[in-house]
Amino acid sequence: MNETSKTSFGSMLREYGGVLRIVLSGDFVLAGVIGITLGLTVHYSSFEKFLPHMLSTSAVLLSVVVASIAILAAVSESKLIAELHKHNLLRRLLFPFWLVAGAIVLAITIECSTMLLGSSQAMELILSSKSWRCISLLVFLYGLFGVVYLVPSVIRFIVFRAIVDRSDEEDRRE
Repeated sequence: MNETSKTSFGSMLREYGGVLRIVLSGDFVLAGVIGITLGLTVHYSSFEKFLPHMLSTSAVLLSVVVASIAILAAVSESKLIAELHKHNLLRRLLFPFWLVAGAIVLAITIECSTMLLGSSQAMELILSSKSWRCISLLVFLYGLFGVVYLVPSVIRFIVFRAIVDRSDEEDRRE
């Protein structure tokens, strides 16, 4: 298996620990508890009013994730990337960005498809489905909490950068 094929979503998911690791993660569990609780208790008319806010928030969150990846790429040096790759840390560090971006895109898709139905009877039928509201909220909240989870990933990246920079300085002194 060549290196580029190891960057597929499935390959990176396996290396990350699989679906079970995601489902058992604190952010997913919290999103599930809150999403299911709200989905079962909130009336569909209130949920319908909340959909545009979910959509705009999801769009902002996706922008934050993409900007974070761009910043990491901008401050990366080839030596740092090589060190992370050598220690099998690069894909594990980058996969959460892909996962959270995917969750946010799924949330946007769900929100848009629901809103595109307009005020039709189909939308009322879908929004009156508690399971649809639970799924919508779970995916939205997982994307929201996932962005918070990305902060430690960025911090780890910064620490790795400092370690590699310190190692370079020590090599130059010798």
